[in-house]
Amino acid sequence: MSKNTRADIDIQVANELVRRALMSCGANGDIAQSVAASCIDAQREGSDGGGLGGAIDYCNALCAGRVQGSLPHRSERPALALFAVDAAEGFTHPAFDAEFEALCDTTREVGVAVFGLRNGYASGSLGYYVRRLAERGLVALAATNAGPALVAASGSKEPVFCTNPIALGVPRDNTYPLVIDQSSSQTAMANLRIAADNGHDIPDNWALDSNGQPTTDPAAALNGVLLAFGGARGANVALLVEMLAAGATAANWSLEAPSYIEGEQSPGTGLLVIAIHATLLAGPQMARRIDDYLNQLRERYGAYIPGERRAANRDRQTDSLSVNTAMLNALRNLAGAD
Repeated sequence: MSKNTRADIDIQVANELVRRALMSCGANGDIAQSVAASCIDAQREGSDGGGLGGAIDYCNALCAGRVQGSLPHRSERPALALFAVDAAEGFTHPAFDAEFEALCDTTREVGVAVFGLRNGYASGSLGYYVRRLAERGLVALAATNAGPALVAASGSKEPVFCTNPIALGVPRDNTYPLVIDQSSSQTAMANLRIAADNGHDIPDNWALDSNGQPTTDPAAALNGVLLAFGGARGANVALLVEMLAAGATAANWSLEAPSYIEGEQSPGTGLLVIAIHATLLAGPQMARRIDDYLNQLRERYGAYIPGERRAANRDRQTDSLSVNTAMLNALRNLAGAD
């Protein structure tokens, strides 16, 4: 059977399958449900790598011991608007879910709130966090790091950062939020792995091989170093993300973090989410004004508006999901399903 064969599956059935697979690998029920919800959300957006593929990665990490699936996170409030979270070598999603309502309430009360998590596993799609806050009418900025180091710093051919994504969510009027979610590297790690699995070449400006030479071979790229987008400017963005996600949270630097895809140790990395009650600054018409501006960009200038395509995919997949058959079968095996 081709690796690209697809099948349709009921969303609730898919969610239960992911939850059972995670539990079979050591996650408790609440944690498994939180992580499963994020995977199903990514799959609805059309992301195999973050959807069922992400669920498989999470299961493998649980089985190997890279992430804990039963220990509760620990949360402190060192100041009214600060949420300081120790993920206890666990997933970031359950910790964010547990603090989400308090984070929203505090942002509305104070005007701004910050969620800072350390000692965590890979955060998955960063847009998932900011979009949920934007759907509550808040502007949100997020940054996360991970291990191992994959991306070269400015002037270097050695890996220093992980792909270090940054994301922004902004509410719009009666439509999907603006969601910008991008890595600091030329491409995301998941894209290299998908290309390697399918035997596809990659552009020669994405990565260097282990000898420091440009490569179109994704396998060589995985053993080499990724390049930041835009040269030194992209490398500076990766450093910015590292400061927010690890420097401001006391999480592991990507340079010293164990890998989130192999081994037995937790990467122990960080996630920083800043929520802003921006209507207090811009007035009650903020969302309408932003929507008018983005519509102008699209209709007059032909601009692509980040987040719209994925949101449209979510709307189309409300009852059933289109999934990769090989991934579906792998999850069924992990869950012990027939």
